[in-house]
Amino acid sequence: MDIIHLCHLSESDLHLPVYLTSAEQWNHQDPVHRPDGFASYQWLMILSGEGAVHVDERIYSAKAGQAICLFPNVPHRYHAIQEPWKLMFISMEGSLCPTLLAKQAL
Repeated sequence: MDIIHLCHLSESDLHLPVYLTSAEQWNHQDPVHRPDGFASYQWLMILSGEGAVHVDERIYSAKAGQAICLFPNVPHRYHAIQEPWKLMFISMEGSLCPTLLAKQAL
């Protein structure tokens, strides 16, 4: 079963240093192509299978047990190499995200 959860944020939530904007789980991730990127930081956690993540003309392997951080508005695409490619991801925003995630970015 695929699960999607969109966070309902209050005005005070938007002032937190880090806050979630969504959380999702896909039993098989379909190919994604985002030429303009995604509005929030994304943390993809690979649960099974293997995929390829394309960012800045580089290709990264994404296997079960690994995680990948994507920064906002960075063009990217990803797709399965070994199916089913099951993953979870959270998207987040907040003033502390750049500092916390700077060393994790692709």
